[in-house]
Amino acid sequence: GEAFPGPCAPELREIMLFPGRGSRQAVTYAGHKTRFSTLFKENDVNIKKKTHACRQYGARAADEAGLPDEDIARLGMWNLSQLQAKYLLTGLKPANLLAMGGWDIQLPHDRYWREAFMVMVPLELI
Repeated sequence: GEAFPGPCAPELREIMLFPGRGSRQAVTYAGHKTRFSTLFKENDVNIKKKTHACRQYGARAADEAGLPDEDIARLGMWNLSQLQAKYLLTGLKPANLLAMGGWDIQLPHDRYWREAFMVMVPLELI
């Protein structure tokens, strides 16, 4: 094994995931749209904004990872209201939804517990 280059290595900057007409030429908007239109059509995906599908996923993944909306908006070059209205599933963060449900949001997310979950079954029913 050869070691994988670091994230800032010059050779990585030359790799284009979606090359244009040549391997060292960036893809054009029309080329990007054509490729994604074909991809969605071949997989029976009906979507209007073909060139923004990956951006929506990226915004939602960053939101689920806990990045602040302001940082996600800056990375995607959106204003905050566009991000919240068009790219995130709800305007509410997971912690807000948990608090609305009565959860203690200070606990680690893998330790949710409510007394209502504990049910004592009478012996005559067993």
